[in-house]
Amino acid sequence: TATFFGHAARLGGRTGGTGPAGLEALEEYGTALGFAYQILDDLLDAAGLEDQVGKTLGEDLANGRRTLPLLRLVEIEGPRGPTARTRP
Repeated sequence: TATFFGHAARLGGRTGGTGPAGLEALEEYGTALGFAYQILDDLLDAAGLEDQVGKTLGEDLANGRRTLPLLRLVEIEGPRGPTARTRP
């Protein structure tokens, strides 16, 4: 997603006649925007409400996709979750 947004922003700049420095800036901006969009989408998929989000939720987890929120949770809680820390 981030790469797609970056390339789209760069292409828009090329179409508009932007110079090399501007193209780099546009690609960097588009990439950052794409990362932010993907993180928000991942968070909504994990914790959103279907009637508000407008799509079926939980599909990333059901399909085994490693999303940033899931990777962060494993980093914090460990691969077996919070109960693994409390067992003797």
